[in-house]
Amino acid sequence: MNSINTNLANDVLLYAQDNQIAKKELIELKNEEKQGLKINDLSTRASSGKKVVFQNGDELIALKLSDENFKSLQENFRSYTNYLPRVDGSIRLNGEAENFISNWFSSVKGMDSKSINSALNSENSSFELKFGASKGLNSLAKANEINENQIRENANIEKRLNFVIDKDVNKDGKIGANEEKPKTLGQLLTEVKESLNDAAPTIITGASGGKNNEEEESLLEKAQKEGLSSLTPEERAKLEAQNPQKFKELEGKSLEDLSQNLTQSLIEQVKNGETQLVDKFV
Repeated sequence: MNSINTNLANDVLLYAQDNQIAKKELIELKNEEKQGLKINDLSTRASSGKKVVFQNGDELIALKLSDENFKSLQENFRSYTNYLPRVDGSIRLNGEAENFISNWFSSVKGMDSKSINSALNSENSSFELKFGASKGLNSLAKANEINENQIRENANIEKRLNFVIDKDVNKDGKIGANEEKPKTLGQLLTEVKESLNDAAPTIITGASGGKNNEEEESLLEKAQKEGLSSLTPEERAKLEAQNPQKFKELEGKSLEDLSQNLTQSLIEQVKNGETQLVDKFV
């Protein structure tokens, strides 16, 4: 399968090769390490991340995946049999995880940075706007290897592999023009807070200002009377953004009340004979 998209349908910009590697028994991989088979170590000492070992053709390759890419690999290929820790601290890949990394490696080892940049940016102008820089690429960007959507021309094979793996959001062996990383809960909460902050100048003026002030007072009053647990997640986020100091105080009070309730509940259970306290040394 070609690694560069020339006239391919479905807005696929870049493909990984499709070379199937048979899944091995874990005992076979352990014997492989004991035998000391030669490994072509392409990892760079200056780069951070997790070193992985995988088969590519007739040789074993070792290089580092960024922490973000290795975590994503585990999340998408969950079986424990896909990952075997080695004595040197590296991870021997197996099964689906090995095929995914090896196939992308086969593609990028035959492409320079210019070819990768051309494939990902020339055919669909919306791709550059859609992708943006992800967390997985930020650590590489700090080393001036790449910008948001392009990889530096002299980037080594390790950097090129990490770049395309990060862009393959679905981990399906191809990069589409409309592929986009889902937003995390933290990002969603940040957007809510930012939208509330942007609206702040209009909240304090005119009739709408009075309405929003009343809403804020209503949420605060409800939380003070019934506790933070009585608010929905949206109301909690809104109250925290509008009145962070009071919100912090209420959080502390909620934890204190919870502790007291649990203690009182335990005392009542002991009194009623529902719970026995056992005092012994183990």
